[in-house]
Amino acid sequence: MTNYNLTILINNKVEDKAKTGLIDDLKKNFGTLVKEDLWGVRTLAYEIKHMDKAYFAHFEFESEPDSVITLDRNIRLNENIIRYLLVKTKKAKRITAGQAKRTAKAEAAKSEPEVKQSLPAGKKEKVESEVKAEAKEAPAAESKGKKVVQIRPKKKE
Repeated sequence: MTNYNLTILINNKVEDKAKTGLIDDLKKNFGTLVKEDLWGVRTLAYEIKHMDKAYFAHFEFESEPDSVITLDRNIRLNENIIRYLLVKTKKAKRITAGQAKRTAKAEAAKSEPEVKQSLPAGKKEKVESEVKAEAKEAPAAESKGKKVVQIRPKKKE
């Protein structure tokens, strides 16, 4: 089974019963429907076939490639669908909250400079306060046209 996303624009002049019937006919070709979003009537960025509004519907589903070919053919033959986008997608990995926190901590540790990690706790705070002070002074110096010099702590040998 392969994952797909389908977004369709239905002619706004079609009645509600016909819209639901059209959507139900399309759903028959889906293998397993994962998500259905009916966005409703939206204004188009530009006119399509002399229409400035359309009914938007978005689906995420899993299906076999053979049934997607018939789905594509049915969409092309239906005159009430003015535009569509059918995309093959990768299956999204589901992660737990604990995994997300661990990933965020790992990314934060990578972004810290190596100098900060090698300093003792007391000096680390002093360096951080100096960096913050420099950051506040730097925009003011730049606006006056002065050259900004960054002061970095000396590395231990």
